[in-house]
Amino acid sequence: MALGSLLILSITVTLIPLIISSRRRQRESEEPITVPGHPIFGHLPGMIRHGTTYPVLLGQANDHPPIYAISIFGQRIYTVSSPDLASIVMRKQKHLDTETQFIITVFQNMLGADKSAMKLLLSSTKPAAKKARTPFREEMRSIEHKLLASGEPMQEFYETMVTDVSQRIGPSGFDNSNTAVPLLKLLEEVLIAAAGTALYGKKNPLVANPSLGRDYWLYDSQMSLFLLNFLPRYTVSEAFKARERLVAAFSDYHVHGGQEDMSDIVRGRSEVARRYGCSDDYLGRSEVELLNGLLSNMVPTVFWMLVHTLLDPALAERVSTEVESFVQELDPDTLSIAPGKIRTGCPVLVATYQETLRLYSSSARAYQVMEDFMLADDCLLRKNSIITIPAETIHRNPKNWGNDALEFNVERWFKPDRTLNSSAWVPFGGGSSICPGRFFVFDMILSTVIVVLHSYDLSAPGIQQPPGRKTRVMSGIRIPTEDIDVIAKQKEQKNVRKWVFERNSTKAT
Repeated sequence: MALGSLLILSITVTLIPLIISSRRRQRESEEPITVPGHPIFGHLPGMIRHGTTYPVLLGQANDHPPIYAISIFGQRIYTVSSPDLASIVMRKQKHLDTETQFIITVFQNMLGADKSAMKLLLSSTKPAAKKARTPFREEMRSIEHKLLASGEPMQEFYETMVTDVSQRIGPSGFDNSNTAVPLLKLLEEVLIAAAGTALYGKKNPLVANPSLGRDYWLYDSQMSLFLLNFLPRYTVSEAFKARERLVAAFSDYHVHGGQEDMSDIVRGRSEVARRYGCSDDYLGRSEVELLNGLLSNMVPTVFWMLVHTLLDPALAERVSTEVESFVQELDPDTLSIAPGKIRTGCPVLVATYQETLRLYSSSARAYQVMEDFMLADDCLLRKNSIITIPAETIHRNPKNWGNDALEFNVERWFKPDRTLNSSAWVPFGGGSSICPGRFFVFDMILSTVIVVLHSYDLSAPGIQQPPGRKTRVMSGIRIPTEDIDVIAKQKEQKNVRKWVFERNSTKAT
């Protein structure tokens, strides 16, 4: 899936097909410890109620074991909370099926791909590679990694989107008045329109028909019921119709000359799909997938970064100072950003981004064990079991992050004695399934925040602390339990017509 980290499975939904077909077996002495559940219903009620938070709660109740097992209907499920073991899992992927359930859940259940598309996605031409990526998937992943890398490939996309954001955000709600506007709703409206322009150019369906933006967020809000794949045409009929309208619009876009000014990533993906004989219908569904990978994570990340910044005056002052020094004025109508220099030029802003992903990431990788293997010297994992690595079990574990692991604290990223294992920060996954869009996401999110903070002074009267967090399935970032109203005052002489990115400045960050 494009922007793979930014397209992540819900543990509960991912495991259902495997749980149904599994058989009960006894724990071997070398296997990880088993955490008991309800005497009758086991862990199923907890998984249904808490979703990706459930492993975190189990870890907290059991002193955060590095790996532990639970059983649901006889299916053994291992959960990893140790960065070291997570790193080993990423190097042992030859023992794991990392593709099948992901493909079924995302492309069949979420997107409604037809049988011919599913055959391309799941059927390998090499018998020995039954559980490996198919040639189509392998080539698609390759082009995504290439075109979503930080640097020249996405330069035009960045400039188009950031300029569009700066031009839309004022008329959409930040109008230099004392009227408060709901921040999350504003970001949803502005960023989907800006993303549409940057991805699809002049013939962008989202601009030609603004109601498609509302269709996307309706579909996104009902994602969990799509993933269950229980007659969505009837159980979520309005969201189903919204998805099909999006598919039809993007299919038509590909049929009627959208190639003229589409972005490189859209063109590259469509060329691979056409080469393998994919239908217009599949191309339309793949664009819904691409939008989901970008927007479902970008919007809440920008929201949380802005909220924590505006509610912390000291942090706001430090970030504002960085941003004002970082943005360069080329002429009265043009401002410049150098994404490749953000890490050195805006270290506090970068730490805010890292801490946001640490505290709000809800991504979860789930794999099927294809054969017995030793994860470590004293840790045996059994064939047909499931191994999961929820980001929260690592990010919110005091053994990995200290006693303040549940607090938002950008200072932790500046401690001189910090000896953090790189595997303790895993919002984008790892190994062969690492998100190809991780550099793109960094550049795009931080550039968007820079544009907003450079252009406006934000305040949230009456708000003392950030809202609560809740899960939205297929989003790697938790969304707020409620929106917050903000007032934005445009800074003097900040109304520019164009933002540009310094050429040859971007690099992997």
